[in-house]
Amino acid sequence: EEMSNRLSTNLILSHCTGTGDPYAEELVRGMMLLRANALCVGISGVRPLLVTMLVEMLNKGVTPVVPQKGSLGASGDLAPLSHMGLVLLGRGEATYQGEKLPGGEAMKRAGIEALDTLVCKEGLGITNGTCAMTSVGAMHLYDTMQAIATADVISSLTFTALTGQLNAFQERVHTCRGHLGQIKVAANMRKLTEGSEILKNAQGDRVQDAYALRCIPQVHGAVRDALDYVKMHVDIELNAVTDNPLIFNEDE
Repeated sequence: EEMSNRLSTNLILSHCTGTGDPYAEELVRGMMLLRANALCVGISGVRPLLVTMLVEMLNKGVTPVVPQKGSLGASGDLAPLSHMGLVLLGRGEATYQGEKLPGGEAMKRAGIEALDTLVCKEGLGITNGTCAMTSVGAMHLYDTMQAIATADVISSLTFTALTGQLNAFQERVHTCRGHLGQIKVAANMRKLTEGSEILKNAQGDRVQDAYALRCIPQVHGAVRDALDYVKMHVDIELNAVTDNPLIFNEDE
């Protein structure tokens, strides 16, 4: 048992080989949340204590310092998650109340008792997942979703300033084409330009506008369709258990 526990702890120590600038705090907090979420499924072979500690660190603002370079990514974010797990052992570095500190000191100031050792499969349970790249992917996806929503608003202002012809956004025109993102953006453009006196007075000024105006739904819609595809997979990964091995109680 002692050798098993030492192996588990050494797995963390041996994989703390990351380098480069640290991840932003929000991304590390994302990793911690995702790891806790995966461990909660109960097939990773760890004590509930690890989940409690990760949640306590999140609530009290203890954020491990995790270097950006050196991950295996799809094969497991071993290096980043090892740096995260190091602080559970009172080692490594962490930020607390805006200050970068040794991991043990950060935990002490926050009133969280660090572990002396990991047990059984906990070394793998902490490191063998895709929580780092999923955190980064989810945050970037969120930012991109905000950007595409903002792009519609900006385009509606451009469209108004250039007195665009609203018939390009008719619902029936886009329903015939059938692309969901395009249909959604056309509806958005109708809503954003609704009640505009400038546009009301400009209708019929020309047969049709340049592509830059009349094809806003087609262009922005294609981006939305691509993002929906990405989101589908990120949503799956947010709740995925990616440990190796997995522990299934029913047949041991």
